[in-house]
Amino acid sequence: MGNAIEIYSAHLKISSEAAECYARKLLEEMAHRMQMTVIRLVGYTVVKTVNRIFDGVFVNAAQFRELRELSKNDNIIFIPTHRAYMDFLLVSLLCYGYDVPLPAIAAGMDFMHSKVMGETLRRCGAFFIRRHFGADQLYWALFTEYVQSQLVSSDYPIEFFIEGTRSRSGKSLFPKYGLLQVLMEPFFRKQIYNVVCC
Repeated sequence: MGNAIEIYSAHLKISSEAAECYARKLLEEMAHRMQMTVIRLVGYTVVKTVNRIFDGVFVNAAQFRELRELSKNDNIIFIPTHRAYMDFLLVSLLCYGYDVPLPAIAAGMDFMHSKVMGETLRRCGAFFIRRHFGADQLYWALFTEYVQSQLVSSDYPIEFFIEGTRSRSGKSLFPKYGLLQVLMEPFFRKQIYNVVCC
């Protein structure tokens, strides 16, 4: 990481302190701050909403029990489709209900800018990423390090939507592989040995 900061400061001809300050700002902007009290409050609201708008939610309970056992030793990546906002809410709700660790969820920056919604999502496990990184090599390095450390060193699974955005048509969109590629690098470098994608 230090190398990326040095390159960034040299490229922009700014001090390394200014580059480090920018890097800290980016990480604070990106990082989740999961809090169980907020998760329980939001979860209660989601359960009430689900019970009101759906006749039922069908779940393969055996698969969730197996996932709970796998989560004790293996790294988990959830890759649901993103046809509606309810998709990511249901994944977290089911994880909570089946005692599977709650995922850290990749979310677009547009949600972060809504003060109440952004902070609520952050405290429910959302980490915020830019849709396009452009030529910002420091952001790319920080993003890569943050996401990989979440997979390798944290107790949280990672959840992201391979389409990159919510489908407006109700149909699945073509996949974007950038985040999946970043998440699989630790596996290919043998930093982790088992990755369960579901």
